[in-house]
Amino acid sequence: MPAPAPWSISDAIPADAAELVALDQRNFPHEDWFDRRLWRRILGEQAARGQMLTLVARQQGTVVGAIVGEFRPRAGRLLVWSIAVDVPLRGSGLAQQLTAELLQRTPAIYHQVGLDVRRDNVRARRFYERLGFHPVREIPSGYADGTDAIRYQVSLDELRHALGSPGPND
Repeated sequence: MPAPAPWSISDAIPADAAELVALDQRNFPHEDWFDRRLWRRILGEQAARGQMLTLVARQQGTVVGAIVGEFRPRAGRLLVWSIAVDVPLRGSGLAQQLTAELLQRTPAIYHQVGLDVRRDNVRARRFYERLGFHPVREIPSGYADGTDAIRYQVSLDELRHALGSPGPND
């Protein structure tokens, strides 16, 4: 019998806002934290309208990872706002699994995935590039602390292939 997954992934709910703030505080520079008010908006009204989806990974009841996606139907684009994984679980496959779960829940009308990443976050950039993302634009001082951002994108099909993830209708 295979060992159980070391984490479980589910939809985030408004009651998760405090744990998501704490996850940000453990994993991102202060200027990049989402505050509780923004988390409540993401998990409340924007989720209810189908504009955003946040998934959380829990280990022994504690949020240890999350991914936030914004659906932009006019552009046929999924914009990933954030992927956070606690340091002890980096390299475990959790970020990849969160991404695959988000794609599994992305409607078929979407054909492109985009995200911004800090220029100085080399580990994240390598992760995205391994999944097929490619840089399309630099954004000078794209982050609050003045760090440049790099915008990445990939086709949804290419990303699904890289993750070995079926589409929503498969």
